[in-house]
Amino acid sequence: SAAASTLDRVRESTPSVVVSVGSLATSAVLEADPPLAAPIVFSMVLYPAASGFLRGPRPLTGASLDIPFEVQFAYLRRLLPQARRVGVLFSPAETGSVIAAARPIAQRHGLELLSEPVDEPSRAPLVLESLIEKVDVLWTVADGGVFTPQTTPLLLLSALRHRIPMLGLSPGQVRSGALAALIVDYEEVGRQTAAIAAGVLDGRPLDEIPVTRPERVALALNLRTAELLDLQVARDLVDEAAIVVR
Repeated sequence: SAAASTLDRVRESTPSVVVSVGSLATSAVLEADPPLAAPIVFSMVLYPAASGFLRGPRPLTGASLDIPFEVQFAYLRRLLPQARRVGVLFSPAETGSVIAAARPIAQRHGLELLSEPVDEPSRAPLVLESLIEKVDVLWTVADGGVFTPQTTPLLLLSALRHRIPMLGLSPGQVRSGALAALIVDYEEVGRQTAAIAAGVLDGRPLDEIPVTRPERVALALNLRTAELLDLQVARDLVDEAAIVVR
């Protein structure tokens, strides 16, 4: 296969460190048979703990794409200061531990996290219908068991139809009707990856290097959605936003 051929070339080059970019590449290098001898540093990975990457037999670290929950809920409170009940859909196998970790942080921000499990993506719109009447805002986590090319437009449409703001996952979702999304600075994640790899090359043990998270994020806003939902977005947020849909 292409992956096996690539891994063979990596072995032949006898690297001092291997950097895997993305979850698929990280899975491939961790499952290599025979195992790669060099230390592995991952980059651009979502939920490395929930994905099981950090529970394997070999030490691993890297630069994640996980925007801290503190940052996410702080933005939510700035956008929607009256919101208290936050709904979220999740697939237990993929992001159950993510939701569990987010719940106490939401509470610290005065928010109640109401979560509903989805057992298969096709049921996500139906599950949302049972949740949406109970919440003030929908928060989203990157979960392939919920968001697919088929379900995402239906979820966005349902939120708009029920006049409930949704905090999405990308500028594309914002352009499609989500009220807002936080955007990772990928250059920063690249710099974090380079710093970790440099530390490994300098002899620092992997298990002494913490996994990094993005320190800078940008905001995308859809003011058309805000107007449709009769929401007033604070001027400082509009001025701060990197992307504004008017």
